[in-house]
Amino acid sequence: MDIQSEKLQLIHRIIQTSDEQLLRKIDVLLSKSGKKKNVSMSLEAFFEKIDASEKAFEENKTISHSELKDEIKKW
Repeated sequence: MDIQSEKLQLIHRIIQTSDEQLLRKIDVLLSKSGKKKNVSMSLEAFFEKIDASEKAFEENKTISHSELKDEIKKW
């Protein structure tokens, strides 16, 4: 079965259901899947990020996990 057929079959099943809780779960699942994006980068960019992180650590330009949590609470 191709992807379009699977989508149509799923749409048909969703339309037929009267289970509100199931529909909410489907909505949450679809919302979460849309937020996750695979961001690919070149190996060179990956190593540049590692180098920058190591330099920040050496220069003491980092904060602790608890400091970050406190900062987030201010947002």
